[in-house]
Amino acid sequence: MRYLVLLLAVSLCGLASAGLTEFGAHAGIFVPTGDLADGYNMSLMLGANFLAHMTSFAVEGSASYVFLSPEESLGDDVSAYMIPILVGIRSYTGNLFAGGGLALHVVGVEVGDVSDSDSEVGAYGNVGTSLPAGSFEIELSAKLHWIDFDEMGITLTGGVYF
Repeated sequence: MRYLVLLLAVSLCGLASAGLTEFGAHAGIFVPTGDLADGYNMSLMLGANFLAHMTSFAVEGSASYVFLSPEESLGDDVSAYMIPILVGIRSYTGNLFAGGGLALHVVGVEVGDVSDSDSEVGAYGNVGTSLPAGSFEIELSAKLHWIDFDEMGITLTGGVYF
């Protein structure tokens, strides 16, 4: 696993130095579905994007922080989070795009001074639009996350590429 992460990091650095890259930020909501919806409400998310354009497709990557909102109030000293780290490809048709890839979802809970987290490998599918706005692009996106290939959630985000 460490070698896969290292290979991915080196590849992304190589793409970044090629000059065909964009970096950005996004904000949105995470909507849990299925069993996740039994434990969590719709939650706020913030993150950063990476996009490397090729001839007929683009390599995309993002890391986000989801402030998970439990279904029931568990007290002031309890917090939960999810960090989805995504890497995949997308294809464009005009301003519309569709794609997908692999995902690592780090899910954690903190109760006072005690914390616990778990990492789940999964996948995601992505659809959206990219709108030129002067020297940057505005992106609206919807992603379906398969967390550990058995749980699902949807993210709806808006962001900007610089």
